[in-house]
Amino acid sequence: MSKSNIKLIALGGVRENGKNLYVAEVDDSIFVLDVGLKYPENEQLGVDYVVPNMDYLFENKKRIAGVFLTHGHADAIGALPNLLADAKVPVFGSELTIELAKLFVKNNDAVKKFNDFHVIDENTEIEFGKTVVSFFRTTHSIPESLGVVIKTRKGSIVYTVILSLISLPARPMRQILAVWLRLAARVFWPCSVIQPMQTALFRWLARARSARKSKIRLLTGMVV
Repeated sequence: MSKSNIKLIALGGVRENGKNLYVAEVDDSIFVLDVGLKYPENEQLGVDYVVPNMDYLFENKKRIAGVFLTHGHADAIGALPNLLADAKVPVFGSELTIELAKLFVKNNDAVKKFNDFHVIDENTEIEFGKTVVSFFRTTHSIPESLGVVIKTRKGSIVYTVILSLISLPARPMRQILAVWLRLAARVFWPCSVIQPMQTALFRWLARARSARKSKIRLLTGMVV
């Protein structure tokens, strides 16, 4: 069996909040995973938004099989017009994600006529030569979020966007969980439910951090 030549490249979204843009190269095909923007920091006066450097994609646009969007937040779809301005490639996503992506595209004069969108769901499988792309449901703060599986001859590349609290230091992580639980107590549940839940979460956190030392990790982004 011949081997696949696989490369995984992060053009944005690593150790930052936003600007998600990952590339999976399988043989001669490029699969783009999310094309997001990042809103400026306080000191970046006059900047509306920040997008990843896409020069590599522009230089290799003929090899792009498609753009695969995981969800409809700006950090996953906001820079799509910037990519489509120079690389007219098909875009795949759930129905809600595609509708939100269309809004970003239609508000950009350079690409407002672009219409190569494709609605997919967790049952969709798409063949690109010997590579098969499929999808699975994920839980996120926006509906119809999906993960992406790129099945190659050497194995599967699984991409999903998940908030990874395990990567945070222990104290900030406990503070985040505590604030979330206090808010939930006010809005949803009585204290008789929240207190045991808080205890259970902190115990889970301790186990998760211990598992991290055993190289069992939850990550944001791509996992091979």
